[in-house]
Amino acid sequence: MLDLSDRAYKTYELGKREPSLSTVLKFCEIFEVDLVWLINGGLRTEQDQADLATIATRTADAVYRQIMNDDPKMTAPQFQKFFAYVLEQAVHNKAVPEEEAKKIHQIFTGKNGET
Repeated sequence: MLDLSDRAYKTYELGKREPSLSTVLKFCEIFEVDLVWLINGGLRTEQDQADLATIATRTADAVYRQIMNDDPKMTAPQFQKFFAYVLEQAVHNKAVPEEEAKKIHQIFTGKNGET
């Protein structure tokens, strides 16, 4: 999948040689893993953890506000799916939680920008 020779793979696996940045990025893309996780085993810095907490808080607030405006009867499982999707977009694709929540809610309700 990484288009490596057996020899190259073995030298990486045995720690005899470091893979190129392009190989590392390809690995992250193919196996859908975070570069920080790959480099240091998932250990994030305190700033990364604080940023993630801020993104999660903003996402929860954005999703909650969007739902309460139009659909206060949304079930907990629906809310969880909505929240998880918006959070994933914010973390992995650097989407703005407030904008992503509004956009996704408009798609769900069929209110594509209508006021």
